[in-house]
Amino acid sequence: MIVSWLIIVIALPIFAQTEINSAVAKDYLNQTVVVVAKVGGVRESPDGTKPHYINLGKDYPNQDLTLVVFGIFAQKYPYKLNDLQGKSLKVRGKITDYKGRLQIKEPEILAVF
Repeated sequence: MIVSWLIIVIALPIFAQTEINSAVAKDYLNQTVVVVAKVGGVRESPDGTKPHYINLGKDYPNQDLTLVVFGIFAQKYPYKLNDLQGKSLKVRGKITDYKGRLQIKEPEILAVF
């Protein structure tokens, strides 16, 4: 019984996920987090061969964070990306830097509200 509790206590931080607003994304560079933010703008690739961009907080070029969804992978979401404009998202992914801009590639979208 003690061993079971010890395993739970040790494993708990592994499953815990930091939840942040996109405005503080820069403080979590190279970390996997859950981000809750309003969609400021969406740029879809017309033919699906290039990445789609979902800007959080504000629209490009003043966005806090960009979600990058590569063409073919956009089909895995149960809605059109353009329909996300003005909605709030809860997403999970690793924040990285690309040419001085923060991004999450292939985010897991947990909720749209």
